[in-house]
Amino acid sequence: MAYDSTLPLDNTAGIRENFRALKEDKIVAAESANTADSATTAASCIGNSATATQLAKARTISLTGNATGNASFDGSADVSITVDVTSADTAAACSGNATTATKLETARTINGVSFDGTADITISTDEYDKAHLFSANGYQELGNGLILQWGSSNLPASGTTVAAKTVTFPIAFPNACLQAFATAAGAVNTASGYVPVMICGTLTATSASFGGDSNGTVKFTNTPGFNWLAIGY
Repeated sequence: MAYDSTLPLDNTAGIRENFRALKEDKIVAAESANTADSATTAASCIGNSATATQLAKARTISLTGNATGNASFDGSADVSITVDVTSADTAAACSGNATTATKLETARTINGVSFDGTADITISTDEYDKAHLFSANGYQELGNGLILQWGSSNLPASGTTVAAKTVTFPIAFPNACLQAFATAAGAVNTASGYVPVMICGTLTATSASFGGDSNGTVKFTNTPGFNWLAIGY
């Protein structure tokens, strides 16, 4: 479309087309005036800003405050910063003497051994086996002072319906015998096969007396065996 300067004033349709032509001509002219090729654009940039792969001068990136560190950066590659936490500020953030403690405020017991952190400790398993005698008549001493003793013996052939026997412990209890028990391991006499009821009598630190009772039915003509257990400290 082109502008026609010969149109009469009463040709309104033609005048309208003239205005339209003028408008389109200006737009085309503006677009043409603002079009630039890449070479022209690159040439108008300063230095190597159009094609730069790194900074002309490397810059230092630094961390400050409670954490410090720095790294040089020129844009040619990624960087990592090694962080150093300021010890003074870190210590101030800890409560009590957590950063300088050389011992525990309250000593603790580990398997019976006191520990406060000032020195190494050795935990001995001997605390569970202070001493022992593993035999038919034996004992076991524990680290806490408790002692178990055991054994076997025989009731006498008393000729009556009861019989008694005092046994001596393998070792004496340092303080006292707390309890003693016995179970029969044989018959009062061969004919009846009756097993006596066992009871415990007098206890001392070195011995215990045990009695057998046939419940008043048969007499002890055999020497029935019995097994016993004593507990003390």
